[in-house]
Amino acid sequence: MSSRAGHCLRQTARYPALRCARRHAGRRVELPPPPRATPVNRRLSGAAAAAEPAAEPSPPPAVVWEGPKLEQIPRGSFFSFLREYGQWERAAEQPALSCSTTGRTLTFRDLERRVASAAAALAREGFGDILSIHLPNCEQNVIAFLAATELGGTVTPSNPAYTAAELAQQLETARAVAVLSTTSVRETVDAAALQAGVRRVSYVEEPDCFANSLCPDALLPATPIDGARDLVALPFSSGTTGKPKGVMLSHRNLGANVLQSLSHEDLRHDVRAGDRLIGVLPLYHIYGMLILGFSLASRAHLVLLPKFEPLPFLEAMQRHRITGAST
Repeated sequence: MSSRAGHCLRQTARYPALRCARRHAGRRVELPPPPRATPVNRRLSGAAAAAEPAAEPSPPPAVVWEGPKLEQIPRGSFFSFLREYGQWERAAEQPALSCSTTGRTLTFRDLERRVASAAAALAREGFGDILSIHLPNCEQNVIAFLAATELGGTVTPSNPAYTAAELAQQLETARAVAVLSTTSVRETVDAAALQAGVRRVSYVEEPDCFANSLCPDALLPATPIDGARDLVALPFSSGTTGKPKGVMLSHRNLGANVLQSLSHEDLRHDVRAGDRLIGVLPLYHIYGMLILGFSLASRAHLVLLPKFEPLPFLEAMQRHRITGAST
């Protein structure tokens, strides 16, 4: 190889733009100039580098938080955080939840009693660790979620539009021991429960369903909960790159998400006590859980819709005079 050819190859390897120029022979291509040594490199080149003392690194600038005062991240259960942060006693007779399907409205006092009653019923039945809630947005969905998690259990919510195979895969992965669903998808749920080996299945239309329990004197069982370690929810991803995967959320995780939404000025959902929100995003999705959380923590009124349909959505907006909607 001639010395000229070797020089061209070395230059081509050194400068990628030159390779481009070779491919476009006959066209004039402006090549970038070779990198020049910086003044620091020139000053420290050669023997002078050995005599030059190393410069002391500058200390990093101090970081000072100038935003709003951060709330204490809850340490106990998610339900106790909602009650205490929201100061439900100040709005006991104000509406907390409305279900567009049944037309029922629960006040904050009603909701607290229904959760306590459902938790007591679950405790009597010997509720296991993981409850699958396979329901659209409705009052029983919220009651069951808060009751089961207040007992120290974990809820794995699922899409009510799942096929039997999809639901069975989530039940098996989450190791659910019980399922709460609706009779409109009974055939699917029964097949999935049989495949996954889940023996306890309840339907909200049945009178003896724990989510319909109305014992007025029931008290919440005293269950110690470590908010940082105990899981409150096990939602599953959408499965875009493979099968859906479970996401482990502690009580503290979900409480911190609510606080972020209510406190940080860049994320703030401007929700106040007495506001009327529409809950059309599914409760089996983390955003739906977040809307439920910051609504109850703000003493707002959440109107639940089972799914988005333009006409029912607009009718609910008008009938309840909705002041805020997350979509």
